[in-house]
Amino acid sequence: MAHLLVTAPANLAHVPPMVAVAEALLERGHRVTALATGQGADALARLGCEVVRLDGQHEPRATLDVIAAVHAAASLDALVTDAATPGAALAAAQLRLPWAAVVLEPMPSPMPRAGAAATRASQRAVAWLRALLEVRVDRRSTAAAALLGEALAAADALIATGSPMLELDRDAVPAPVVFVGVLRDERHDDDAPPLWIETLADEPRPVVLVAHDLPAEGGADLLQTALDALAIDQVRVVGMTAGEDVGDGVPPNARLAEALPLAAVLPHAAVAVTSGSWQGVLELLAEGVPLVVAGATPEQAAVAARVERAGAGVDLRTGRPRPIRLRNAVRQVVREAGFGERARAVGAELRAHGGAPRAAALIEELLPPEARDEL
Repeated sequence: MAHLLVTAPANLAHVPPMVAVAEALLERGHRVTALATGQGADALARLGCEVVRLDGQHEPRATLDVIAAVHAAASLDALVTDAATPGAALAAAQLRLPWAAVVLEPMPSPMPRAGAAATRASQRAVAWLRALLEVRVDRRSTAAAALLGEALAAADALIATGSPMLELDRDAVPAPVVFVGVLRDERHDDDAPPLWIETLADEPRPVVLVAHDLPAEGGADLLQTALDALAIDQVRVVGMTAGEDVGDGVPPNARLAEALPLAAVLPHAAVAVTSGSWQGVLELLAEGVPLVVAGATPEQAAVAARVERAGAGVDLRTGRPRPIRLRNAVRQVVREAGFGERARAVGAELRAHGGAPRAAALIEELLPPEARDEL
């Protein structure tokens, strides 16, 4: 058994994937100490991790000090962090610990090409990680992002969500990156679905799922647009409100719930309408569901472009589509069988990459011999 430190970031969309990694490590018999904040800390505590809260401590030096204190109290064998965790590179270097960085954003593209063959892989890794981090910061912080990118290139393992079929330039992916498909928190499958979901198996009309992760990213507006756009179509609309009030304008062909266990809905969905968060899109595609994507942010737009390039859906090229544009896109995806075929192909590739168990196995490869001998 090894003692591993896992971090969960403040970004709520990144919490479930890191919880999935922690769960896989616990299932393999490891001791897991988690550094987290807010809901991430609560989720990891429920999982059975030893939790050290980082509330209010987000600077690299503060994170480094906390990691060093954990290591001093109970020796760590490796660090497993979200790629954007501040202080992880410093801690790995100072404490001389193996470090696995988990990449929870889509790949930036195009990738700059490096010169000398001997340093090509490392240069591409630096350039890619620099671009990855610049997506998450203000332009005034570009220099800091570049330094973090160079530090991340020193990680012993770069574990990325996604798959090659979703890359705009597959040849540009740095050699050290290993895809693991979807990092899914399976515990959500235990949620009891609304009773009306049982009727979807016998629904003669195509089922359109409207799925979004965070209301702050325009999800509520997208749900209302979808309700308006599809009210007269011969489809069954299934949507998640995520706590948002959609008023009284729910058409007869729609069924809404605050939250839905996707495992109960996706087998019946002909298409999903989404705002394009990376982890949400991966979860939908992993089940072979074609998409209509309305990306409101640069990150979501990048995800939408990947979905369309893969042939697995339609990129609306806006986060606030007109109802007629959304309606036509849904009709196109339902009508043309190729979207479903490509979505199923992407889903098969995502599942083949192994998810959280594969990530745990990659992390175990970093462990010192004495820790591996105990497995």
